[in-house]
Amino acid sequence: MFLLSGLWHGANWTYVAWGGLHGLYLVLAILLAGAVVWFDGITGLVRHPRLRRALAVLVTLHLVVFGWVFFRADNFAEAGEVITSWTRIDGSTRGLIALAREIGAGIVATTLAFALLFIVLDPWADAIAKGERSIPWRPARFAYFGALLAACLVFGNYGAAMFIYFQF
Repeated sequence: MFLLSGLWHGANWTYVAWGGLHGLYLVLAILLAGAVVWFDGITGLVRHPRLRRALAVLVTLHLVVFGWVFFRADNFAEAGEVITSWTRIDGSTRGLIALAREIGAGIVATTLAFALLFIVLDPWADAIAKGERSIPWRPARFAYFGALLAACLVFGNYGAAMFIYFQF
C-alpha cells in the first residue's frame, strides 16, 4: 500500500522509495514494539512519559525528514548526495554547518526555540486537542494561540509556489 502511495505522488522510483520507507517504518514499529517497552524499562523512560514522548517525536521527525529526501530528489544519486552532505564538516558549501552559516544564527536560534517549545508543550497540546484538558487561564490561551500564529508567520511560505501536483 505504501509503495502505491509513492507511485500516486509521482512517476519516479524515488517516490516509490519514499512510500516504501514509510511502510518499512510501520513494519519496524510493530516488530520492535516489545523491544521499545524493554528499552523504556531498563532506561527508566517508563517513569518519565514526557521525556519518552519527546524522544519519540524526535525519532519520528528524523525518520520523516530522511524520507523527504527521496520524495524531493530527482534520482537516487541526488538523494545520496543530500544524505552524505548532512555529515560533512570539511568547510564545503554543503552540510549542516554550512547551512547554519548560510541562513544565519537568528533563524537557527528561532528554529531551535520553536522546536524546544514544541517538545515541552506537545503533551499538553495533545491533551487539549483530545479534550482531556483545557487552557484554564485566558492570558495563557492568548499566549498559546499567539505562539502558534508567530510560528506560522515565521515559518510560512509566502512565495507564489505552484501546487506540486500540477508538475506531473
